[in-house]
Amino acid sequence: MSPKLSVITAVRNGRSFIESCLRCVIDQNCPLTEHVIIDGASTDGTPDVIRAYAEKYGHIHWLSQPDQGQSEALNRGLQLANGDFISILNVDDYYSEGALNFAIATLEALPEPSFLVGNCTVWHNDGGVWVNRPRFSGLYDLVLPGNAHLIPVNPSQYFYHKMLHSLVGDFDIDQEYTMDMDFVFRAVQRSNVFYVDRNLGNFRLHSSTKTYRDIKSGNASQRYNRLCRRYARTLPWTCRGHYELHVLLGKLLNSVRIGLRFIKYL
Repeated sequence: MSPKLSVITAVRNGRSFIESCLRCVIDQNCPLTEHVIIDGASTDGTPDVIRAYAEKYGHIHWLSQPDQGQSEALNRGLQLANGDFISILNVDDYYSEGALNFAIATLEALPEPSFLVGNCTVWHNDGGVWVNRPRFSGLYDLVLPGNAHLIPVNPSQYFYHKMLHSLVGDFDIDQEYTMDMDFVFRAVQRSNVFYVDRNLGNFRLHSSTKTYRDIKSGNASQRYNRLCRRYARTLPWTCRGHYELHVLLGKLLNSVRIGLRFIKYL
């Protein structure tokens, strides 16, 4: 059967997680899914694991060659993808039980193009667990100050029509840390956003991920704010006015908090 869903994984030296990633898709028992793996010329044995699985499972398609980073690898995966729907699965993340069959059935019933997003469980390096519930309706919700909790935290929790890329472009190779958020901001402007209150993905936030290191360095919040300001400028003028008002109120409230802390210190 021709695949309806293409799961794309970009990996480089991911030997610790590649087998669990492959098994994750296999264990979904979803015959309408293909798994496209783009390996960035790994030197830790990752290609050997992929090759062994690909020889046994026909839904696995892969290539291994140098690339400029995750964004370029994902774009190569899009070129190889045969499905009508796309999902991005990082090598160290995984789907919730039944997520792929649910996503296919749901997207088939939605108008094209649609962007399906569900919840994601975040498993912290320190043992903490929380659930991201991105109940948003469009770009304005995502860029509004104070609404960071509405942004999907991981691509394992959303699925969309492949043709969206023909409307908004591929992943930006200049956005190596925020390429997924940047794509979401573009995609929701040209698609029907459909939220389901169901856990679809799982995000491992551990110390060896670039996301974790970026958060600890403080750069992640700066990148997030820059991206929000950039896309806020594309909003209709009425929405931009509301956005600027929220920004101003946020600055005033922050000033008040600082003043209160100073008074308390005195």
